[in-house]
Amino acid sequence: MDQEQKPQNITSAQDVFLAPKKPTGLIIATVAASVIALASVATTIVTLVKADQKSEEIAELSAKIERLQQNTATESTSNTTNTTTTNTTTANTALSLAEQLKNAYKNKEGKELSSINVAEQDIKNSTVSPYQTVVANIVIDLGGNYTTSPALFYRVSPNAEWQYFTLSQGQLPCSDYNTDDLKKAYAGETCFNETNGTQSTVQP
Repeated sequence: MDQEQKPQNITSAQDVFLAPKKPTGLIIATVAASVIALASVATTIVTLVKADQKSEEIAELSAKIERLQQNTATESTSNTTNTTTTNTTTANTALSLAEQLKNAYKNKEGKELSSINVAEQDIKNSTVSPYQTVVANIVIDLGGNYTTSPALFYRVSPNAEWQYFTLSQGQLPCSDYNTDDLKKAYAGETCFNETNGTQSTVQP
C-alpha cells in the first residue's frame, strides 16, 4: 500500500524547536516604558490641576483679604465719626442751654453776657430739618449801662453747637439772612423787604 502523504505545511517538531523565539524581554521593556510614560503624563496632569486649583484658591483668598480691608477701613471711619459726634453731644449735654448760648455769644461778639434767660422748651424746629432756633432774653453791659434784648440763636442739628445770630426787637431785614444756614434755620420767618418796603418771608 502506498504510504499516506503528510501535508507539506505542517511543521515538524524539530522545526518548531529550532524556530527563532519572539523577543519577550524587548516587549516587556517596551510595555514598561509605555506605562512609565503614561504615569508621567498622569502626574503632570494632576500637578497642573492642583496648580490651577491653588491659583483659584489664592485668588479667592486675595479677594477675601481685600474685602476685609475695605470693611475694616469703613468701620474705622464710622467709629471715628461716631466718636466725634458722641463727644460733641456729650459736651453739649454737660452744659446747660444757657451756658451753651453764652459761649455762642462770646465766640461771636468777644465778650461775656451779664445774664441770660432761656428754657429748653423755647427751642423750635425749623421747617428745614434738622435745623433748630431759640430766642433768649439777654442782658448786655454797655459800659455800665445794662440793656435787655431778645437774642436769636440757631444750630444746624440737635447735636451741633449753637450759633449766635443777632439781637431782635422786631422784624429783621430779609438781607440779614445772608448765609445758607441762616436761610435754612429761619425758613418761613417774616422779614422786611428793604427793596420795596413790603413784608416777605425767608426763603431757604
